[in-house]
Amino acid sequence: MPPRHLNDAKYWRDRAIELRLVVDGYLDKTAAATFLRLADDYDKMADRAEDRIKRQVHQPMPTVVPKATEH
Repeated sequence: MPPRHLNDAKYWRDRAIELRLVVDGYLDKTAAATFLRLADDYDKMADRAEDRIKRQVHQPMPTVVPKATEH
């Protein structure tokens, strides 16, 4: 079962913001660069979550054709 926040773009964007705030002021530039790449990945996950939701919303509902009844 996928995590419940998999399709939650806000969740991923919030994680990206948190990381960017934490990195502000880091003296270790290597660690800062790693966290910034991770924040970018979180933004990509948010983009993908939004795409999945859009696809779900725009998929047409299957048409159900009732069977003919015999008389």
